[in-house]
Order: sequence, then structure tokens, then C-alpha cells
Amino acid sequence: MKFTSLTALTLALSCFAGTTGWTAELPEMQQSAIIGTVERDREQLGATALAIWGFAEVGYQETQSSARLQQDLTAAGFTITEGIAGQPTAFLASFKNGDGPGSRPSG
Repeated sequence: MKFTSLTALTLALSCFAGTTGWTAELPEMQQSAIIGTVERDREQLGATALAIWGFAEVGYQETQSSARLQQDLTAAGFTITEGIAGQPTAFLASFKNGDGPGSRPSG
């Protein structure tokens, strides 16, 4: 999966999640870019979604689902921090965006 696909998907999911950092509506050009990227990579995104669905893991025991997402995000250039909040299946995926002072959380 390409870096831009996961970036777009992560950004889109963050916006829909209603987190305070992403509540402002995106400009139409950015919305179009996200939609285009997701549509372009829909087969890979769908394969990941179906794999996770097939694992049918219960909450806080999603070891295969977490591993699959971490694998895809790592392949796309994200840095993964595992075990967030003391949960073995929780993780943070981040990427550096330019020469700025830090990374932005993505998941």
C-alpha cells in the first residue's frame, strides 16, 4: 500500500472520528485528494478490511488485526509505537511531515 493511500485514509478516519484536532472541515481540494487516493487503492484497502473482518477478534485481543495494520502502515513509511496506554494491541502510527518540529499522530 502506498504512503499516500494510508495517509489519506488515516486523515479521513481522523476527521470522521470527531477528534478535536481534526474537527474543521477540509478544503474541497484536500477532500478530493483523499477520495481519489482511497478510490485508487480500494483493492488493497478492501483486502486489509476483509482480512481484519475475517480474524473476528474480540476487543483488546485483536493481535492479528493490530499486526496487519502495523505491517501495512510500516510498509507505507509510518513509524509504529506499540503498546500504547499499556494495551498490547494498541499502537501509534506517525510520520514526519517535512522539516517541521515533529510528527503528527495518525491512528
